[in-house]
Amino acid sequence: MGAQTAAEKLARLLPTARAGDAAAREALIEFFLPFILRVASPQTGRYLRVGEDEEVVEGMLAFNEAVDSYDPRRGRSFLGFAAQVIRRRLIDGQRRRRSEGREVSWSRLAEDRHLHDVLLRRSLEAHRSVQEAAAIREEIRRCDTLLREYGITFRELAARSPRHRDAREGALWAARVLAEDPALAAALGRTRKLPLAQLCRRVDLSPRSLQRHRSYIVALTLLLLSRDFPGVREFLRPPPAGVRAGRAGRSSARVEARGKGGFGCG
Repeated sequence: MGAQTAAEKLARLLPTARAGDAAAREALIEFFLPFILRVASPQTGRYLRVGEDEEVVEGMLAFNEAVDSYDPRRGRSFLGFAAQVIRRRLIDGQRRRRSEGREVSWSRLAEDRHLHDVLLRRSLEAHRSVQEAAAIREEIRRCDTLLREYGITFRELAARSPRHRDAREGALWAARVLAEDPALAAALGRTRKLPLAQLCRRVDLSPRSLQRHRSYIVALTLLLLSRDFPGVREFLRPPPAGVRAGRAGRSSARVEARGKGGFGCG
């Protein structure tokens, strides 16, 4: 977090949190969770996992305590004061655990049950967000590996993706036809090339258009064929029903004409 952003957050949220605004207090604790982890981890001697380690909740409760007990008239920064409170509370918690056991220390943390529930929910949500982000990064890495087998990179996709809506819808329709036809999909997997001659007879696109958007169509087809990339597939949106039906109708109507050389399909 940048120093200016942290200062702005403190200036905006700290006074209202101290005045009893529960939403401002939650937002303040959530924003400064990385700060709480940075202070707490060295104190425990290990990496703390949000949603799993109770020391994270101890640190959040200590931060909450600091919000209430901070006195700006003493001239000390709030974050410096909060760090001191977090360290002190963690030391106390470690002593209690050694003497009383983890179950009793956890019950002490729950003295303010409402606050404890709110903080635990926030920590679990943050943990899920971290886990989901890691899963998406891994999914993108695997998707990148697959695309490179077809000579495609994400940078190329960004540069060559269709800019106009009609072109995007046409490419997606072509990808769906490819993915739903086992023979065409097999030809794509075997040759790593679009089966232009067969495909242009099935969709309302010329061979030139298909080739121009080859990378985009192949990438969409691979995503439609695979169940390994649910996060990436979320970015796909099927064409509106009218567009899909319209393209299918026009395509069927032109099959005979194309067979006579309308688009040069061989």
